Amino acid sequence: TLAVKEYEEIETFNLSAASLTDYAYIGYIYGAPQAKYIRVTFTSTTEGQTLKSIRFGTGNGEHWFKDGVVNAASNPFKIKIRGEGGHGAYPHRSVDPILIASNIIISLQSIVSREINTMNPAVITVGKINGGSAQNIIPEEVEFEGIIRTMNKEDRELVKKRLVEVSSGIAKTLRGKAIIEIEESYPNLYNNEDMVKMFYKSSKRILEEYDIIKQYYPKMGVESFAYFAEKVPSLFYFLGSKNETNNIIYPAHSNLFDVDEDCIPLGVALQCQMIIDYLTS
Repeated sequence: TLAVKEYEEIETFNLSAASLTDYAYIGYIYGAPQAKYIRVTFTSTTEGQTLKSIRFGTGNGEHWFKDGVVNAASNPFKIKIRGEGGHGAYPHRSVDPILIASNIIISLQSIVSREINTMNPAVITVGKINGGSAQNIIPEEVEFEGIIRTMNKEDRELVKKRLVEVSSGIAKTLRGKAIIEIEESYPNLYNNEDMVKMFYKSSKRILEEYDIIKQYYPKMGVESFAYFAEKVPSLFYFLGSKNETNNIIYPAHSNLFDVDEDCIPLGVALQCQMIIDYLTS
């Protein structure tokens, strides 16, 4: 069944052997790209039972939510490696900070792959490195910067501790010195269990069931709303604003980001419904 615009059923097809591409093609023929979405339902011809429902759409008006941890915690870091400068032709007369930094950057990845529970997402990324002035000169100093992203407090403390130990140990082994700075930045964002239940109850009064989507995996990005969630029971959810027809397809940090404002009434309605349900429960 193809539902377009105001959920109007325009035609029913017997396409048991058709591929997903065929369904999408039929949606195109019948003008679905001009509608908000199309919905394809697979029905058993013998029992009349709905087997599966698939929605092809723009994402506009969808509400994504997750219980528990939603976003990662972040710890930016800066590591300065000090050695002894010299000529590139005589490395034995110097202490090469570039070599030390290279060994540290590679070894930091073993913290995630060998010390963090494999079921827990974690990231150590080095995104900036500066050092040296010429191809044949060993510099006195190299500096690099990066971020740590973790999903729980235990892993966060472990990674910070091991980053210091690994960096200092390698620098000392290779006759240099590591000066390490780790910032305390965004905490993990946690959704309160009771608030999640209320969201789901409220959303079913406003939205179609297929517009309420449970997010199973956390995001490695950070979110400043996490500071509020540390203080009071909170809920952070996502409101879809994508519209491929109008080329509104770019992510939030893109310079081409735009919003399909048709999603706003749904978002406002859900916020109001949640307030009413919270105050009357």
